[in-house]
Amino acid sequence: MDYDNREKNPIFFPALIAALLLPAGVLCGDFGLWMLVTPFAALILSLVGLVISKKLQARFAGCVFCLVLSILELCFVAYMSKPISVPPAYTIQSHSLSPEESASIESVNEEINRALNEKPARRNEK
Repeated sequence: MDYDNREKNPIFFPALIAALLLPAGVLCGDFGLWMLVTPFAALILSLVGLVISKKLQARFAGCVFCLVLSILELCFVAYMSKPISVPPAYTIQSHSLSPEESASIESVNEEINRALNEKPARRNEK
């Protein structure tokens, strides 16, 4: 039986289209939810295509290509979906005084104000 008489794999083109949707979407700048689903669809279609090509004794190079491409896409999606942790450029820390600290600062301020408002004593005065 030569290649012309064998049936071609009917799953190859759907697997290829599903595998190429993610790179096309990334190139166009669209990375929506449906773009996350297509690698899984391509992986399933590629595996089914490999089973069918083995059953039909057809060429399986196309399905292997789609399988490898879908695995790379899954790695890309996993890399892109992890959270990005960027340290803040600066942090603002609020500081509130405890009642003891507030009381001691107030007493120091009272001492400073009393010292500034007091007239110095003269030696001659009795």
